[in-house]
Amino acid sequence: MFLPHVKPTRFHQLLPSRLFSAAAPLQQYFTDNKPPIKPWPKRLFPKRLVSMITQQQNIDLALQIFLYAGKSHPGFTHNYDTYHSILFKLSRARAFVPIESLMAELRNSHPPIRCGENLFIDLLRNYGLAGRFESSLRIFLRIPDYNVRRSVRSLNTLLNVLIQNRRFDLVHSMFKNSKESFGITPNIFTCNLLVKALCKKNDVESAYKVLDEIPEMGLVPNLVTYTTILGGYVARGDMEAGEKVLGEMLDRGWEPDATTYTVLMDGYCKLGRFDEAAKVMDDMERNGIEANEVTYGVMIRALCKEGKAGEARNMFDEMLDSGFMPDSSLCCRVIDALCEDCKVDEACSLWRKMLKKNCMPDNALLSTLIHWLCKEGRVAEARGLFDEFEKGSIPSLLTYNTLISGMCEKGELTEAGRLWDDMVERKCKPNAFTYNVLIEGLCKKGNVKEGVRVLEEMLENGCFPNKTTFLILFEGLQESGKEEDAIKIVSMAVMSGKVDRECWELFLRKFAGELDKGAVVLEELLLHEYPLPVVDSEDPSLIFMLPIYPSPYFLDPTSGENSPVFRAFSAVVTMADFNDDGMDAVQRRLICILVDENDRVVGHDTKYNCHLMEKIEPENLLHRAFSVFLFNSKYELLLQQRSKTKVTFPLVWTNTCCSHPLYRESELIEENVLGVRNAAQRKLLDELGIVAEDVPVNEFTPLGRMLYKAPSDGKWGEHELDYLLFIVRDVKLQPNPDEVAGIKYVSREELKELVKKADAGDEEAVKLSPWFRLVVDNFLMKWWDHVEKGTLTEAADMKTIHKL
Repeated sequence: MFLPHVKPTRFHQLLPSRLFSAAAPLQQYFTDNKPPIKPWPKRLFPKRLVSMITQQQNIDLALQIFLYAGKSHPGFTHNYDTYHSILFKLSRARAFVPIESLMAELRNSHPPIRCGENLFIDLLRNYGLAGRFESSLRIFLRIPDYNVRRSVRSLNTLLNVLIQNRRFDLVHSMFKNSKESFGITPNIFTCNLLVKALCKKNDVESAYKVLDEIPEMGLVPNLVTYTTILGGYVARGDMEAGEKVLGEMLDRGWEPDATTYTVLMDGYCKLGRFDEAAKVMDDMERNGIEANEVTYGVMIRALCKEGKAGEARNMFDEMLDSGFMPDSSLCCRVIDALCEDCKVDEACSLWRKMLKKNCMPDNALLSTLIHWLCKEGRVAEARGLFDEFEKGSIPSLLTYNTLISGMCEKGELTEAGRLWDDMVERKCKPNAFTYNVLIEGLCKKGNVKEGVRVLEEMLENGCFPNKTTFLILFEGLQESGKEEDAIKIVSMAVMSGKVDRECWELFLRKFAGELDKGAVVLEELLLHEYPLPVVDSEDPSLIFMLPIYPSPYFLDPTSGENSPVFRAFSAVVTMADFNDDGMDAVQRRLICILVDENDRVVGHDTKYNCHLMEKIEPENLLHRAFSVFLFNSKYELLLQQRSKTKVTFPLVWTNTCCSHPLYRESELIEENVLGVRNAAQRKLLDELGIVAEDVPVNEFTPLGRMLYKAPSDGKWGEHELDYLLFIVRDVKLQPNPDEVAGIKYVSREELKELVKKADAGDEEAVKLSPWFRLVVDNFLMKWWDHVEKGTLTEAADMKTIHKL
């Protein structure tokens, strides 16, 4: 049979010496011989325990029930059904850590428990849904270890998992080896999965060849096979080839179903060929095929995109009358289309019809309709709609924000305040948008003082003001004749530590002509290690961003003292502040945390002094630092090559991010290592452009601390008590070229190769930072196991300070 050429997969390499180890002892979930729930049944049978586990909403409690029954209930013995129920519940909830120990316990049970394939199929599917396809593959390969024979059902489940996780080459390899390696004969469903993988890979030609070769296996291509290939051509916009597949399908006696027609219609709609899509729908009706909800959705969205709101409404009515329930996004699209066509009343009429048809609108749809009513100035009607919805459902933050925004826009601040109170009472926490619209409404009404009070509350509640917030307040202060209070707002924001780059740029632009105030803002900027806004020499009216550290100069040395850059900066920093060895005035102003060898804070000093060997050696200056190790969902480690302008260890490769918490309130917090985590989040943005939302502080796992000293050259060096922070996240990267010369993700094996090259010692050898090398040699490989298993917290040891 035809198969595209693929590199053979060595499946045995995916198997550890033990797939399911007792890395997470089950004793930690046990409840000291006390029943985890009361009343505990006096007589317990496996069937009843399965029911108890299934009905229990709390995952930890369900596991405790399972463990208590097996260890403490007299005469009770677990069987296949009880293991299946708890393993299914845990994997469905993505609580994978205890599964490893439970599976080891099941395999080693005495007397042996006879297992069924359904348990493994459920695990394959649930691990796959969590994006852990490698675990699914390992489970499939280990099924025989439990005296269970693999069937085509488990193979098909695995192939589907691999497709979901876009591992199309593995689908090829598994299919090719299915009979020889696993003793499994593929069926037509297996072939359809291979065809699907090829089409998803945009290799439709190979999928078509598979279609021709299927009969050689004694199988017959079915409707799904043809529809999948048709969908492959449609996805690449080749509608003529798609029509050809449809004709071949009809020639071979297969009647297209609603899905086949819908795939073809969707292709025409995406290409803007709506008339041809409508013709396909007509053909569908003539052939006696009834449209389904997907068919209606495709056509209605296309009509809305074409601006044919009336036709979209008619088809939407037809969909409702046929008994189909449209999803929220489709409802919102139709409402938007009607309102954009100035048919807000018709949109409200559609809302009422949906209620009569028991199609309950959700918060997204309500917010859409409220937005359009408020936009037309019909705030009272919007509030009436909100109150009607509130009787049967709980409004979301989006719904509250939409209505509050409309009220503020119309100056109905009293009503907006009442709605705000109602929101808070319902435990719905305002976000930055909510605060912004209220501040804007207050300032428009001339009540800037109250707007400033709302800003204070905003900062206290952990919301990040944006550029819009400050623009609104500055404009309000200017109109009320209190512009001198603007610097107070800036100070308030800076003290909270919640100022982004755009806001710093705004502050510098705002106070550029007032040296005293500008100097205050710049001093704050330097202290908080933000990238420095500077005037462009080509266009002084534009402000752009240059990173503070490690750039040795803030200006082009060839431009001289008459450059706009130098003139703009000289009000605060003079040429005398610069040092020709690379460490500049900014580094003198950045304040590091000094600690003793037990990590107790003993003072503070500048970053400049903390890296001078003449200070480190005689005074034994030791400062707090951190090293971040960021892994993606493939468990690859992100490395960075330090910029050539780094004062210490330029152009060496190291872990994801290395820096220092600063001597300020938010980064001095000892509890739960929060200060160091805050600093790590700040520097990941500064060096790699990773936004805070992608690396929440609570996702960092501190694994340990190490104390080391490493001279860089004759003048500079490191003497740090380094916190080692691990995090597993997929992130978007925008490396700062002044901080980072290069980045790359590496697997465990690829890192070992890098270490070998570093040990080679020749001129072309890779250079690794000394602190990174210490972590690699002493901790990293064993911690990497915990990264892959999701058991990082078990590896943590924050009591020991490793002196290396």
